[in-house]
Amino acid sequence: MAKPILKSDALNPSSPEGLDPATRAEMELTAGCQEIRFLVERGYLSMAREKLEEVFSKGRQIKNHHLVEPAIVLLQAYEKNKQYQSANELFKQYESILGESQVALTLAGSSCLNLNDSQQAENFLEGAIQKDSSYPDPYLLLGDLYAKSQPDKAVSYYSQYYDLRSSIMGARIFIKRVKSLLKTNSLSFKNLSIAFIGNFTIEPIKDFLEAECFKQSIQPKFYFGGYDQYIQEMADANSGLFNFDPAITFLFLDSQTLSPELFNKFFDILPEKRFHLAEDKLKHVEALCNKFLDLSKSHLVVSNFLLPSDYYMGVYDSKMGSGQKEILGKMNDHLLSQTRSNPQRFHILDTEKVLSNCGKTTCANEKMRYLAKMIIPDQALPDMARELMRFVRPVGGKTKKCLVLDLDNTLWGGILGEEGLEGIELGLEPPGNAFYEFQKAVKALQRRGIILAINSKNDPDLVREAFEKHPDMQLKLSDFACIRTNWNDKAQNLREIADELNLGLSSFVFFDDNPAERLLIRQQMPEVLTIEVPEDCSEYTRTLLSLGVFETLHLTEEDKNRTHLYQTEDKRRHLKDQATELDSYLESLKTQVVIQPADSFSIPRVAQLTQRTNQFNLTTQRYSEADIRAFAESEKSRVYFLKSGDRFGDHGIVGACIVRVENDSWELDTFLMSCRVIGRGIENAFLYDIFRKASEDHIKNVVGRYFPTRKNQIAESFYPDAGFETMADNPQEKVFTLNLEKNSVSLPSHIKMLRHEN
Repeated sequence: MAKPILKSDALNPSSPEGLDPATRAEMELTAGCQEIRFLVERGYLSMAREKLEEVFSKGRQIKNHHLVEPAIVLLQAYEKNKQYQSANELFKQYESILGESQVALTLAGSSCLNLNDSQQAENFLEGAIQKDSSYPDPYLLLGDLYAKSQPDKAVSYYSQYYDLRSSIMGARIFIKRVKSLLKTNSLSFKNLSIAFIGNFTIEPIKDFLEAECFKQSIQPKFYFGGYDQYIQEMADANSGLFNFDPAITFLFLDSQTLSPELFNKFFDILPEKRFHLAEDKLKHVEALCNKFLDLSKSHLVVSNFLLPSDYYMGVYDSKMGSGQKEILGKMNDHLLSQTRSNPQRFHILDTEKVLSNCGKTTCANEKMRYLAKMIIPDQALPDMARELMRFVRPVGGKTKKCLVLDLDNTLWGGILGEEGLEGIELGLEPPGNAFYEFQKAVKALQRRGIILAINSKNDPDLVREAFEKHPDMQLKLSDFACIRTNWNDKAQNLREIADELNLGLSSFVFFDDNPAERLLIRQQMPEVLTIEVPEDCSEYTRTLLSLGVFETLHLTEEDKNRTHLYQTEDKRRHLKDQATELDSYLESLKTQVVIQPADSFSIPRVAQLTQRTNQFNLTTQRYSEADIRAFAESEKSRVYFLKSGDRFGDHGIVGACIVRVENDSWELDTFLMSCRVIGRGIENAFLYDIFRKASEDHIKNVVGRYFPTRKNQIAESFYPDAGFETMADNPQEKVFTLNLEKNSVSLPSHIKMLRHEN
């Protein structure tokens, strides 16, 4: 190959007069770097490598950081041309310099990955993340690294990639990677049908929402109704919407399309008639929504109306009677009042909040609003998808249950062991006010039924003193269901917390200011949602509240008392540790149970149990409140709940059973118990009473089914242990039967059965 004519020759004068040696050397280095880029652009990689070595030999004595950029250019060229061995050799040759570059480490990791050197690839890529955790590519490559061996861990890294690249391209790359894993059946995702209808274009949300669903182990199936066809879709029981049978339906409404005269003829309508005109349209929407909810089992989420960035009357709008802002505000209030008619399945999506947070004028795309009726602009779609997940997650049973918190520089500023009680930053004045507000936000989660836990490297006595004596402490130790303050590995602490609370790791959120601790949890526990905590503590509260992973669509009494329930559980464990025999421990608990048919007060909790219980759940069937109500009201089925308590307190409703009646047989469609009470014989007491009720109804046979999952192996032998015979056994389902005339189950002697709740 002939030597190319180099563009840099004109920039490389020999010994220009008047320049000191250091400046001349700097000029030669700059010219050499330009020459390397020139050679790479034209494909002369061997010559570029020779020139790089020449420049490196001279440049080491000047400024090493000048040498990184041309080396990266050559590494990228090797990567593009699939010359992975050359890239690997180049990096190793100059690792002392290139090892300081996040981009170079990423390229080296990619080369090692393509050379099947997994260990070296992992080291380089994790090193890149430690250099700069905001760069997305290392997460994508780590996902590729674990795709075959640990698919769940791969999805965790892919999710972090998408979090850092929430563009349409980032979403599609993420979706493609996860779909390739789903094809191999290596992931356990929940299927969920999601429908969209409305009077403006919303289809562009699909990729962003699919990506958000994949992050939560949900495999969505979408339905998009025709433009402005929502009336036909909701009113006709044979429409495409009803045939799709969605679990959740989003209805997006634009006020200008719904009531155009309020905008086109605003000044022609008398002020006192403006809202009445809008109210007529809203009543029609209300009737449609109620009809849809009556005919469908779907949750219905209706978007509220956007306020315009500017008003026809400018600042005077707020002073005139029935101005635009007032009318739209009343319309939103009317929508909100409608949802209270069916609070379990009728919800409001705060579209106004999402676009206000994005910045209406910043993300506005007026051209697409006029041409394509895209009321929600492209820039706002990622945030809108995250807002939709606040509803999708609880419907899909993917709500997080426990927030695990560090203490130093997380709940307060500074190191307690070094600054002391008086020295930590916490209070109404800066800089402690950021931590004060953060604690208030954490306390609000606890009041919503979220379990709190502490995982901190700290002195337990100092921590106790801080919580008890600091005047501005918003949280109390009694707000935490589990506390680990020691010097142990935080991953081991988190495993112990999970064991103590009897929760799967996927139920946890980890919030720690230390990036090294976060990396440890991500590596060892990919199922845990580890939050990328901002360096600035003033961002803590916004970060926590914007997660949207703790949402629930209905708050039960058990939710409100959850911390107390887990704290009494700790007393039971302490008693068990002291007992020498299991029988004496169970007897000393003095357990009592009440089993009753589900009613309007218990139906929300029964539905919640079907959606959240994974371990002792024989069939893992997920049902909405409407489903449970339909079962309870039907002559073809029965729904029972179990409530229990003992000497330490009330457990609340912890068990549910749904029975399908077939002639002289009962089929146990659902039989489940909360993980908090497993292993105390309460499940046997429940089955005993179900058999008793069946016998009273002259039932001869009871059929039970077991659908194996990765989480419910603990329940696999429950029916055989109770005397059921196996009817069918295959990988997807096991079917058991028991003849009540020939078999019986005894009530455990340590449990007292109450016929009516006291």
